[in-house]
Amino acid sequence: MSEFTDHWLWFVDEELVDRLMAPDEVAPTASIRPAEAAAAGVAMGLHMQGRTREAATEVERALESGPPSGDLYGIAGNLHFQLGEYAKAAEYFAKIRAAAPDHPTAGFNLGVCYERLGKYEQAIEAFTTAAARHNQLWQAHVGLGYCHLRLGRYSRALQAFQDSLELQPGSEKAVFGMAVALQFMGRLQEAKDAYARLLPAYSENVEMLSNLVALAAAHKDYAGVQDYSRRLLAVKPDSRTALEGLMTAAFAEQDYPSAAQYAKTITEIAPGEYQTWYNRALANHKAGFAPAAEHAYREALRLDPRAAQAHANLGAVLQEAGDFAAAKACYEEALTLRPAPDRLWNLALVCEQLGEPEEAELAYEQMVEIRRDWADAWFRLATIRYDRGELDRALQAFESASNSRPSWVEALIDIGVCKYKLGRYEDALQVFGHALAIAPAHPLALAGQTASAVVAGDAEQALASYQALRAVAEAAPELMFNIGLVLQQAGQNEAAAGHYREALEKRPEFPEALVNLGHALQASGQMEEARALWARALELSPELATAYFS
Repeated sequence: MSEFTDHWLWFVDEELVDRLMAPDEVAPTASIRPAEAAAAGVAMGLHMQGRTREAATEVERALESGPPSGDLYGIAGNLHFQLGEYAKAAEYFAKIRAAAPDHPTAGFNLGVCYERLGKYEQAIEAFTTAAARHNQLWQAHVGLGYCHLRLGRYSRALQAFQDSLELQPGSEKAVFGMAVALQFMGRLQEAKDAYARLLPAYSENVEMLSNLVALAAAHKDYAGVQDYSRRLLAVKPDSRTALEGLMTAAFAEQDYPSAAQYAKTITEIAPGEYQTWYNRALANHKAGFAPAAEHAYREALRLDPRAAQAHANLGAVLQEAGDFAAAKACYEEALTLRPAPDRLWNLALVCEQLGEPEEAELAYEQMVEIRRDWADAWFRLATIRYDRGELDRALQAFESASNSRPSWVEALIDIGVCKYKLGRYEDALQVFGHALAIAPAHPLALAGQTASAVVAGDAEQALASYQALRAVAEAAPELMFNIGLVLQQAGQNEAAAGHYREALEKRPEFPEALVNLGHALQASGQMEEARALWARALELSPELATAYFS
């Protein structure tokens, strides 16, 4: 949120300004000496010429020349206040208050001086006393509220601003302070309503527009964020708050090219900040501008070499660009700085892409130790083991993936494949059935069920599964062959021959299909064609002679 500025919360007491500019308009009962009046007049002239330092010197000379009056102390205090010499001004206002505790403005201005000096507790005492002695001094309550804001006492600040509004209902300063207090207290809608009271009259106020941007962002009102940010840019074209608001809205709307453009301007305003470069990198990364993203991530890391997330994100950019070795180095650095499961995942994937399955396996194993229900990590771990031929260990990992995500059809299919290859055909048949209960027309599940039914000797299931498969996908030649075999064993030679012929259409040089088709034709009396098929099979695979014709 923006810092508060003098324009909204601080002002020089109008009564003292008036007295400085017209010292001769003193109440008839005042006891100001002629020398003091002359000094005040000279000071007024000098001040009007912009020679405030000389005016202050003139008044101080008069103070040294004889017993001073409170009026001259007030003029001196006011001049030093305008010179920014708040400690000196406070000395003069304190003297007035000590001499005349009921002075209408000295206590208040003393509080203002303490506030400017950052002495908030002393300012609170001065404002509280001023408000108690002058119950209509609404400005004292505003000052009190501001000091409580500075000290993080938001409830007290809110009460002070509300007290001020009871005395001066139209006070924009009190309304603004109340809105700020409400904003800090998390009462965002009330804060927004308070700002709305001021917006028509102060539509170009930088501080208020900045806070409205923050409020709209907190409400995820991105249309409001854009509206207030654009108003703010119209008033202050280099407003970082407005640019960050527009960038935030662009991120929320997934308009990453626009977010990247706003982020670029912000880095030009604040080139030495890590976060600005990180935001620019992220926007470019999401927009698909890989070279710009890489450049921005490297700039962010130059500013903060230990930023683990930037290392990880740079790794992702490099991985997407195909520079797997450099990506791996980034992921390893990110893990060294701050270990995290998602970084292990990235490292494992890039190791697979580099052809380093052992390192990938180690990363996946670490991941599932951290989080036992990480289905994707179990699945990748299982795939590495399966490719290595470690079917038992692969099966265990696939089962862990399926337990973590019971409706994952692909994991169930791979469990079925492992069990099939391990010779556990009945178990495989059951697993493929489970997969088909979730995805009834899944081609791979149907193919697995068909193959398992064949080797399990369940001819009825094999034929049913095969017909279902043919309705949704093209079967593999090997599967057509196996169905032909089942039909042939059941004595259905003509049907078997049809499936062998389909297999041979897909794979003409399929010796086993040639041999079995020959047997099916022999059974139906077609010996000449059968002999031709066997001869062709022997040409392709002479070793079949021992198996079929011994």
